[in-house]
Amino acid sequence: MKPFVINKRFAVRMSFVFLLLIGTTVHQTSLQRWQSDLAASQQKANRSKTDEQDSRERIKSLSSDSTIALERVKAGCQPIVQTLNNRPSRFQADMRVFDAQTFPANPKTPRFDQSGNPINGVRPLPEGLIICNEFGDTAIVGFDGAISDIKRVQPSQLSEFLTHYNRKQQEKSN
Repeated sequence: MKPFVINKRFAVRMSFVFLLLIGTTVHQTSLQRWQSDLAASQQKANRSKTDEQDSRERIKSLSSDSTIALERVKAGCQPIVQTLNNRPSRFQADMRVFDAQTFPANPKTPRFDQSGNPINGVRPLPEGLIICNEFGDTAIVGFDGAISDIKRVQPSQLSEFLTHYNRKQQEKSN
């Protein structure tokens, strides 16, 4: 049997192949890193574009909400004072509003049961009634006095809103 001998030519070729394999491996990892960096930058660009579109839609929505709130107060809404912890508060979805005229005269008489349902003659405001407050909020009273479809006026239009609101307050007191 003849011993296996590695000649110089074979060694050079094998070294070249070995270096070529190492080079392609290094190149593949750098290529993968470049691709992941590219994907990350594309995601960032897409997120930025989506955020910009959302911002535009939000501004457009606020503008239309403000217009609707102004139309409601001009058309005639029922001014009310919603309180939370004995302080006036803004309207919040699913808050309930009740007719203050139906509250018992004696403050010690319970008005609501433990579940929050009205008792002792307390009635919710009528369904479909448009209500407003001094903060520039308008809403529609839904089933069982629940507030829905809340529209808020933009701060730049609050003075115009308050002009109409105060006029409604004066009409209500007269």
